[in-house]
Amino acid sequence: MAVGEAGKLYPKTLEDEAQGRATWFLYRAKRYPEAERLLKGELALLKKQSALTTLAAADALNDLADVHCRQRKFQEAETEKKQSIEIKTNLIAKKLLDPDTNPTDWALADLALENFIEMRDKTASKTFRTKKKLDHFLEAALPGIYLPLYTMVTFTRIPYAEAARRGRRQDRIVYVSLVIATVSILVLSIWVVRSLAS
Repeated sequence: MAVGEAGKLYPKTLEDEAQGRATWFLYRAKRYPEAERLLKGELALLKKQSALTTLAAADALNDLADVHCRQRKFQEAETEKKQSIEIKTNLIAKKLLDPDTNPTDWALADLALENFIEMRDKTASKTFRTKKKLDHFLEAALPGIYLPLYTMVTFTRIPYAEAARRGRRQDRIVYVSLVIATVSILVLSIWVVRSLAS
């Protein structure tokens, strides 16, 4: 990029930063109608620039969904969240379909998408929280043998592709073990009841 081009982009970057701060200020001040107008203006500008499939559009839609949630416009918020997720999914897919993409990039994109879905849908689930507690228990009980996916990705040098494979394998083992244990307890309970009844 030539110096002249960078100079042309600098004011636009400052403008974007100022608009982001203004939106955040309005949101924090609970001035939702003003924040909504500002975000809709940003989306209209992105549409005019044929840039509604960019990360900026996804972020603006996500912010607008938050504003609409605060205004109790849940139907609109849900639609905007879905549009934001669709744009981000398409951006990840475009990156992945590039033939020069490294397998580690594929794994990283998969992990990012899984994390996004997990944070969006699963964190409020009791089953999910129980699984996380079980992960911590197994990590403490089997140090060096069992590592949760989060630990492998965040605190080790295990490549992302290997961490994802190992995490899926560990999950399968844990789920199969839980099913076997549950079935065994059920069969044993039935056997004890029948033994006592006869």
